[in-house]
Amino acid sequence: MKILDFIFWTLFPTLSTICVIPSYVPQIVRTLKTKDVSGISTSFWWLIVGYIFFTWGSVIYTWIRTGVMGATLALTVNLASAVTMLVLVLKYRKNDDTIYLDLNKETIK
Repeated sequence: MKILDFIFWTLFPTLSTICVIPSYVPQIVRTLKTKDVSGISTSFWWLIVGYIFFTWGSVIYTWIRTGVMGATLALTVNLASAVTMLVLVLKYRKNDDTIYLDLNKETIK
């Protein structure tokens, strides 16, 4: 049982951290260099930050209650990266960015 605890509570979260960092870095670097976020969805980043935040809160609570750190590091890195990207998208988007709804051709701000 100890080996399974190690695998699921330590190894997998550590590997997920190693996998998630390279997925954010190129986009963050590109955005910082070009300041172009024209093709990036703001709503996606709001939703992903919300999802990660609530999942992170649950993992923190589990850590406090059980002493098992689990995916805390992975989610902390993921949350910090997602918040960074959201801030960049909000900072560099044009004020006249409009989202068009495909079905009704209505616009929302």
